Amino acid sequence: MMAEPLLNALSSQLVFDLGREGYRSWHIAILPLCAAGAFAAMSLLSRTKAIRGRDVGVNWYARFAGMLAGMALLGSAFLLWITWTDYQRLRVALSAGRCHVVVGTVTDFRPGDQGGHARERFRVANERFEYSESVISDAFQRTASHGGPIHEGVQVRMLVYDGAILRLEILS
Repeated sequence: MMAEPLLNALSSQLVFDLGREGYRSWHIAILPLCAAGAFAAMSLLSRTKAIRGRDVGVNWYARFAGMLAGMALLGSAFLLWITWTDYQRLRVALSAGRCHVVVGTVTDFRPGDQGGHARERFRVANERFEYSESVISDAFQRTASHGGPIHEGVQVRMLVYDGAILRLEILS
């Protein structure tokens, strides 16, 4: 194992940088937003039929679909708010210099599964890291089973905040 000053002098390849990647978790709100649109369309179409036919059952259906549209829209807004505030927390920590540097060789590597549900785990300089692609986060989380660069014995330099990898360089 190389000494830390030697690791700092090695050339590096930037693999991940939260500052460059930007807000990537917005996609989680697409499904509830689509559901809100579908329920709103069902509500509007049902109301049009109810006005023409004065069908009480259809009117109830229109109100129920409208309520579901509202709930899906609120769910989408909530997911956007949660993911945006987490991204902002990480971005501010990175830009304000609240991260600490971890440099060393990856040891005790345990890859995640192909489905992305099992957490990938490893140690660098006696610090333990874990992440999974199934967890919604803008921090680094690309597992080896999906082409991630982390594996046993690779030398890395990372900026870390609250267990999240905000910048990852592979040293060579």
